[in-house]
Amino acid sequence: MIIEDDVKIYGQDIPSYVPPSEGEKSADLYLHHKQNGNLDKCKEMGVRLANTFLEHAIKLTTSDFYAQKMVLLFFVLDNQLQECFHDSILLKSTQSRIGKIIERENSDLSKVITDNTAFTLYILDDRSGCDDCLGETFAQLCDQDDDQALQSMALSLIEEYSSIYRGMIKSFTFT
Repeated sequence: MIIEDDVKIYGQDIPSYVPPSEGEKSADLYLHHKQNGNLDKCKEMGVRLANTFLEHAIKLTTSDFYAQKMVLLFFVLDNQLQECFHDSILLKSTQSRIGKIIERENSDLSKVITDNTAFTLYILDDRSGCDDCLGETFAQLCDQDDDQALQSMALSLIEEYSSIYRGMIKSFTFT
């Protein structure tokens, strides 16, 4: 004889809706971006931005403090991407494309711009909200700590290239 309390019927207390995990949400969002063409636009944007960066790198090759200028300009490019993109999938897709193109086209430059120390210092300056700090850090990295002209030149580069990159990024429309 079976006592009712001993009998369990499975399925009665199982919730009918299980919310998707973060991984599932990310996968769905990725598929959504792929299907609506956003990822293709990121690839195209990455190509345009990388090529523009590389063209400017060629123009600046003979300038003083070339390596530090390139790290600064790459920071500016990355910073503009982060300001314009609020979707991490689109941001990372574009960043990845840019990195791959620069690595393929100019591996020496790729090594220069991925100087983690300089890049990190620029990130810290940017987060502090101190606009002049970026120029000061640039001068310090060039071993010219008190060179006001060099600091001003760095700030001018930041302003000029922020405008260029922002304009290119905003020329793309995402769905």
